[in-house]
Amino acid sequence: MASSGPSPGPRCSSTPGCVRPAPPPGPAKAPEVVYPERGHQIERLLADLATTRERSRQAIERVAAVDPRAFTWRHFTLGELDLAQWWLLHVRHETDHLQQLRAVKAAAGFPTS
Repeated sequence: MASSGPSPGPRCSSTPGCVRPAPPPGPAKAPEVVYPERGHQIERLLADLATTRERSRQAIERVAAVDPRAFTWRHFTLGELDLAQWWLLHVRHETDHLQQLRAVKAAAGFPTS
């Protein structure tokens, strides 16, 4: 289970034998605690997404001058990751979702308007 916030951790580059975890080999089943709630209106989901993106952008600006390797959290599958690794994982995760959305929109029978 992920910790509730950052904790100082050793920098991988200064730790002998430290190996950064490889990304997962493909889709993995997420723990139920992170499953989205069902039944929300699309307007609410889009507003929540916009709010989360803005909050993320502001957080990145605030920590831009900080070495992200100094803070670690535990990922439920990949283990201990530093903040830089979390950022990279987030980019990959969002890219996977974008590819899924594009595939759905390109499928035969998907409404064009």
